[in-house]
Amino acid sequence: MYQKILNHNLKDQSKHSVKLINDSFLYKVYKKDSIEVNSYHKQAIKDLAPDFKITAISEDGIIEGIEKKNIIAVQWHPETLNDMKLFKNFIKNYF
Repeated sequence: MYQKILNHNLKDQSKHSVKLINDSFLYKVYKKDSIEVNSYHKQAIKDLAPDFKITAISEDGIIEGIEKKNIIAVQWHPETLNDMKLFKNFIKNYF
């Protein structure tokens, strides 16, 4: 883990673009190469766990999304964006 990252920790200045990787759950959900997300965290993934793949990355190189089978993890907060697409598609595809 990176213990302290910059530019991702202020709620009022936290929107930024993330690139979505083709052939990922996130890309299938949003059907775009990139999306605007919120992000207010101070830590980030440094070394990816085995068998996970990076599926979203911010412009500054921070890993914002990872996937492994039915495990989907994102650094942003879709619930505060009122983004139900991610949740609905996850339930539809994995339950």
